[in-house]
Formats: sequence, structure tokens, C-alpha cells
Amino acid sequence: MSVLSTVLPGLPADTDFTFSERPTFVGPGERLSYRLAMVVASLGECSGKRSSYGRLALLSFAARSLKLRAILTRVARRIANPTDVAVRFDPFLPRVLDIAVATGLINYLDPGPRFALASSGESLRAVIISEDLFATERVFFASVADSLTEQAIRRIVSGVDF
Repeated sequence: MSVLSTVLPGLPADTDFTFSERPTFVGPGERLSYRLAMVVASLGECSGKRSSYGRLALLSFAARSLKLRAILTRVARRIANPTDVAVRFDPFLPRVLDIAVATGLINYLDPGPRFALASSGESLRAVIISEDLFATERVFFASVADSLTEQAIRRIVSGVDF
């Protein structure tokens, strides 16, 4: 007696089965085009359209949810302590930044790790703005990006109070 006849009693032994692959859900955080556009949107709101890796990592981390954006906003404005936010490392961000550099959307600056928006990134940013994409995230980026000094970023990452 086969396992199949045990599970499906009465099924003829000569029944043919066809299996077809179904699409798998891929969250927006794992879609490369989404991630590249988000990096361009965040970098476009930084002073001089330049940023350190640490700032981009914090902005990318907080952009995921309204709650994280609210916490980082309070920390950036020194209303809350850096210990109020538990920053998680995004394992895909370095790869996204590498691809953004390789495709010419952003430039790597020495001494690094620092990045600047390139001309093709500016073009993508213009589309993002004209199509009103990432509107909530862009408002968030603009409101906190310049408050996140390198010293503030180190304090947030290390959990040291201001």
C-alpha cells in the first residue's frame, strides 16, 4: 500500500498529477527596483544629496514602518533617547548600494563609506517626485536626514544617551 493511497483512499493508481509553480510573494523590502528607488529617494533628501552609509542605513531601517519613523524622528529631534530605538542591520542594503553604484544611480565617495546622488539618480528622483512616489517616506527623510549627524548616528547605533 502506497502513502498516496493512504492519504487519498479510492484514488486510482494510474492517476496523473500535474504540478505547476505558483508565484511567490516577494515583499517590497526584497524587490531590487523598490530598494534602489528608496535609496535614491532618501539620498535626495540629504544635505547636498550626500550621505554616509550609517545615515542611509538608519533611514532605510526606519522607513519600513510608521512606528519606526516616529521613533527615529523623536530621537533625531532629541525628544527621545537613542536607547529608545533598537536598530537592526539590513543585510540587503550593502548589496543594494553596490548595485546602485554599479548602475550609476549613486557615486561612492572617498573617504568612505559615503555616497552621493549621480545624474541618473537625479533623473530617477525627478520621476519619483513627479509621480508622487514614496511621499510619506520622502517627508520623513527630509525631516530627519540633516538632524542625523555622524555623532548622533554613532549614539543611536551604540545606544548612548545624548
